Amino acid sequence: MLVELLAVDVATASRHLRRLDEEIVETNPCDVHRKHLGRSGDKDPEWRASALYKRDEIIRLISEPLIPPDRRVLYTISFFTGLRLGEVAETCWRHWTPADPASKLLVAHSYTNSTKTDTPREVPVHPLLELVLRAWHDHGFEQAIGHAPQPDDPLIPSPRSPGGNGSHRHRVKDRAN
Repeated sequence: MLVELLAVDVATASRHLRRLDEEIVETNPCDVHRKHLGRSGDKDPEWRASALYKRDEIIRLISEPLIPPDRRVLYTISFFTGLRLGEVAETCWRHWTPADPASKLLVAHSYTNSTKTDTPREVPVHPLLELVLRAWHDHGFEQAIGHAPQPDDPLIPSPRSPGGNGSHRHRVKDRAN
């Protein structure tokens, strides 16, 4: 039956799966309809203000040798800029303007869309983040990814994406060794 499912379109496959579901399980244990989930939001509206990393937790996340270097750079960017994960994911080397007295990052995209507010903005780069970005650009990126950073390369290549500019293949290579 599995071979048959692979050969049919999505709608037919969906009908087969529903039929199988009805024959094997009386009720769907994964029913996540909105009415079953309850209200979205925090139970305690004041909780979120206290949901902060402690200083020692931040230091460990950006300096722990057991954490892969690209993740440490990702965490450093996040902590020092306040960028959303999607914004960091879409920030390329061309968006970083190293300058004296202060460099900046242009935030214009989030994943493949514009930012949450649809307004590009420049974010100042803290001096410690500047050191991290320079070291990552000059040495770390190439050591981790396998080629020197290009202007359109993301600052932090995705560990999951097999496509793109090929910079993600280092993950597969590392696992093979």
